[in-house]
Amino acid sequence: MKTLTNTQKQELATRLKAYREFRGTALGKEWLQERAKQKAFVQSLLSGDKIGFLTEPQLKEIIKRLWATLFWGNKDYKATNVLERNTTVNKTGLETIRNELAELLYGTGEFTKRYDAFRKRVKGLGTSSVTEILHFAAPTKFCLWNDKPQTVLPRLGLTDLLPKRVFKNPNAMTGADYAECCAVVGLLRDEMIANGISPADFTDADCFLWYLFGQFADNPPPISPPPPPPLPSLTSGHSDIQAMLVKLGNLLEYDTYVADPSQVSEGQKLGDLATLKQLPQFTYASIVDTARYIDVIWFCDEFPSVL
Repeated sequence: MKTLTNTQKQELATRLKAYREFRGTALGKEWLQERAKQKAFVQSLLSGDKIGFLTEPQLKEIIKRLWATLFWGNKDYKATNVLERNTTVNKTGLETIRNELAELLYGTGEFTKRYDAFRKRVKGLGTSSVTEILHFAAPTKFCLWNDKPQTVLPRLGLTDLLPKRVFKNPNAMTGADYAECCAVVGLLRDEMIANGISPADFTDADCFLWYLFGQFADNPPPISPPPPPPLPSLTSGHSDIQAMLVKLGNLLEYDTYVADPSQVSEGQKLGDLATLKQLPQFTYASIVDTARYIDVIWFCDEFPSVL
């Protein structure tokens, strides 16, 4: 059973005192209202009696409104791409995702196995997206796992309570890993209740994590010099290394982009390996001109991983 030390509880109590004051500000109220709207929206479409009637426009709207997809300038492209990637000979993308969502949220089997099955069968939605859907559909059960807890929990000294992979490579998380994440974020929720913020669910805990994320961003930890990069094999050329990165990204179920699709590795063009033929239009339009010249980029949830 995961528990917090008295020192950790005391630190949280101090931070929660400041957070309670923040909740009463205009910005704090806006954050809570935004989460209430998101919760109401997702539950209006994914409740047990409605999920079976989910339409394609409704599913696209869910994907477009996810916080995990905010960086996509063209959210219609992202939503359409997810549907296309899940279209099979026997099922449309809508049928695949709708059926898998119903099983994930309301199936009778062990949740960790349902989570693993969903991640295996549904393409194009990463950990941030999947846990966001789970979170807003059932906020008393599931936490939202994205860059906020990944950043905040280590600063609170809570990394020993979780496997290292949930911080280093969250898209490789298993259902068992996610259950552990929910348990640890649940400890924060319990401390919120113990410190007078009641009732509190995982949505309240997420708001607290966002607040702490901003606090830590204003006071970043000391930066240690990065280790020197490993030298590439003398037998591998530049295009071969790019091809390996693209293949690895595809294996981890990212969308992949290459700056020069005409380069060839082992007789195959890099453009034929990458899943994206053009760079998506980010919300952050100012970086598009620079990003298009980066050798390899992986896309999934939140901001892209540059390689």
